[in-house]
Amino acid sequence: MHPSLDVALIRRLPLQFRRPAEAAMRTCSGADTHALLVLVFFEKARKMENLELLLPAARILLDPTVVPRLHSHLIGGPDLHAEARLRVVNIAQILAEVLDKSPSVHRDAVEELATRFLPWGDLFTALLTPAICPSLSDSERTDCAYVFTRALRMLQKRGKRLDILHSPELGRPVGAAWVQIATSKRDDAAALLEQVSTMVIGTFPTDNYDPAGMSLGILDNLAVGTGGTWRSLARLIVRHIRIFVPNRRAPEGNVPQLTGLFCLLSPLIYALGPDRRQLRAELVRAGLVSALVSACRALVKTTTLVAVESFRPKLMAQLYRLLVLHRRQDRMNEALRAGILLLPFEVAPEVWSGDLTTASRVCLLIDNVMECAVFNSTLRLFRTSYPEVAHLDPQQYLWHPETLGRWRYLVSVMTRMMQVAELFDAGLPSRKACDNLSCSKVADKEHFRRCSGCLSAYYCSKQCQIEDHRFGRHGEYCDELFAQHRERCDDMNAKDRAFLRAVVDFEYAKNKAAIDSGVVRLLTIDEDRLGATTVPATFLDFSRGELALTPPTILNLRNGAFPSELQPALRASRYIARPGYREMILSGQIQLHFVAIHTLEKEMDLETSPRRWMLMPLRSKSVNEWPRRLEDSVVPFGDALTEALQSTWTIQTH
Repeated sequence: MHPSLDVALIRRLPLQFRRPAEAAMRTCSGADTHALLVLVFFEKARKMENLELLLPAARILLDPTVVPRLHSHLIGGPDLHAEARLRVVNIAQILAEVLDKSPSVHRDAVEELATRFLPWGDLFTALLTPAICPSLSDSERTDCAYVFTRALRMLQKRGKRLDILHSPELGRPVGAAWVQIATSKRDDAAALLEQVSTMVIGTFPTDNYDPAGMSLGILDNLAVGTGGTWRSLARLIVRHIRIFVPNRRAPEGNVPQLTGLFCLLSPLIYALGPDRRQLRAELVRAGLVSALVSACRALVKTTTLVAVESFRPKLMAQLYRLLVLHRRQDRMNEALRAGILLLPFEVAPEVWSGDLTTASRVCLLIDNVMECAVFNSTLRLFRTSYPEVAHLDPQQYLWHPETLGRWRYLVSVMTRMMQVAELFDAGLPSRKACDNLSCSKVADKEHFRRCSGCLSAYYCSKQCQIEDHRFGRHGEYCDELFAQHRERCDDMNAKDRAFLRAVVDFEYAKNKAAIDSGVVRLLTIDEDRLGATTVPATFLDFSRGELALTPPTILNLRNGAFPSELQPALRASRYIARPGYREMILSGQIQLHFVAIHTLEKEMDLETSPRRWMLMPLRSKSVNEWPRRLEDSVVPFGDALTEALQSTWTIQTH
């Protein structure tokens, strides 16, 4: 910046500022004086009694002609990075001081200051981006983020409903500033985050800032984050969702702010990339599913038109997107606790009858509940939640025929599963399968020994444990499993595994005659024989000592898309990197541990659509070992089922 330009700025200042500025300029040895000029104003502002004189000074300091020159400094090297940061930070501090200590500032003056401040948002975005200014420290970036949000908050406070503050140009720096403070390693970062959150989310109607631009600012700065900081950011978002939801104290809630927050949240949920997945996982762990369920149930009861319009396109889409994330069992349990079964009955009847998209989402919800019905913990929650809706007749709510049929199917399946739960609680034996894939022996729990390292894997003998550590690569994951074991409720997982074994025993005993006669048949994973089907299969994985649903995108049998989509999806899945899978991939074979068995009912010698699903564990590593595996199993498989098991079901990945 040329010194003569600073001289011109000084000459335009009030007399109280001109003399100290000229004195500062004489001592700067010909260097760029704009930074010194800013410092003089900032120090003078604390001592001035007539704060109104700061307004013309702030107008001059926010000279838009300075912005391009400061942009050129950002590519000029580390020294100029620091110089530009000093000027930008101090100017924002002065602006905040002027607006904070001058309560009688005229609206026109605030609008002029906001107009002059708008181009500075790009400067703050650049300073907060490590790729542009890598020389700035974490503490310096945090200072930039805090002073920017404070100055913007004061502008918003003094100039309510100013159109200039609705500019999309402000969304990106706000999001970048928010993430910078959330990911800062400074000791006061937590306190700053609370203040900035009040500035950003606490005043977040849809017409303030730009949610899409703000989310871009967040995503641009995700690379600097860590797990702990993302956890804080996720908890912050979930907490504000709960604050804005209508409740007894605030029947209408804060719907505009809630809608704006959903606009911000949507790109974070759908974004791709490892850092995005980490933030999405933290959002789920923070309780986003239950928060969205509560928001949906609260908003459909409000009379606000904005709430109804925002409910259908935003909340439902995000909610059902989250329900199919990893560890679906945990997500569904959380949703059941929040009362998701009541949601379809609380929405206006015309929504379900006329909106096919919404009706399909309810069908998806019902499918998710059924797929998690094999978990004892989920079934218990369903048994607690279902009586609340048992007396409600879906026909009175004018449901779509597909939705109505799916709901009745859910009730019949869950009633059957609750019979199994009663028998299980009455003392059915707890059975396990050896985690050594080459063995996979099934027996009572007392016949197995736990891995002494992770306490997650079970083996029928010491030799099986040694083989799995050497050849199954369990040793590589033992420490990781031990760390996860302390974070999760292992007893619940063990009970779920035993319950699934009870489900298999119960279903086989009940359908033994049908299995022997071939009415119940095994669904084989064979591209040539599979054909098109409309029933999604459910597969479970026991390879790491825990019960986890395979991602539904991998095993989607709808519209015949399963054969063509399976191979790339399996390669991209994080599940196939677990112990026991990797060597199968290298050898060109991927064997699924569980296959689905469905019942085909006959009416007038015609096969109708499948009515329900059972799960049969196949833990053998080789097709040649299946007969021995069947002999060791406690389930007396029939000849027809044995022939089906020996049919081709492996998938070549070449």
